[in-house]
Amino acid sequence: MTATPEQLLALLEAPHWKQPGSTSRRPEGPTAKRTEGQAAVNLHVLDHIAEGHDALARAAKLAKEGTTLAKREALALREGQAMKSEAIIGTHYRVRQMGCPACGCLTLLPKNGRAFCISRHCARAGMQRRWAFRELAFVGPGKVMEIRRSDPDRIPKDARPLRWLVGFFTETGLPVSMSTLRRLASTHDLPHWYNPMNHREHLYAISDVAIAHAQHTRATQRG
Repeated sequence: MTATPEQLLALLEAPHWKQPGSTSRRPEGPTAKRTEGQAAVNLHVLDHIAEGHDALARAAKLAKEGTTLAKREALALREGQAMKSEAIIGTHYRVRQMGCPACGCLTLLPKNGRAFCISRHCARAGMQRRWAFRELAFVGPGKVMEIRRSDPDRIPKDARPLRWLVGFFTETGLPVSMSTLRRLASTHDLPHWYNPMNHREHLYAISDVAIAHAQHTRATQRG
């Protein structure tokens, strides 16, 4: 069961997370300019906890208004806050389980406080699409794009074995079996390449398979 925003903040309030070096991020702000030695606490975590409680209080106030927009904004505040907490802790359940607002695929990964879509078919002008966590939670997943295929004459950088892709989609909370991925790849005629590290297996582009996976998931949920 996914932890609530309150539970994640409570976890970060434990002594371990307040210690210097308890996260991989460098402290920002005044701490970085001090010369008398490292602070006794991790100020990044303390700032996040304080901001988190403020955000949850605002969400509670919005929820009490009762309007559809206020409730939606309240939920986005709560989910965005939870995504930030998970990023500090080192997990990414919520981000991975969100469909991309642009392409609808489960291809989001957290980086530097934002969610990036790693699908090449979703990129705009060669740049990865990205969303702030609160924005991602408010907008929600988009419509799944139509099938697109990589150039079969060139191995793309996101080419991976099917066994790797099985693990990738398992982390999204919508797992798919190896046999189903093979069937989807065949049904949609997705290009594949020989694995230079193991010529007995084929590689498929994450970007290609992710669309087929999203369409399959959508059809399954409707059924």
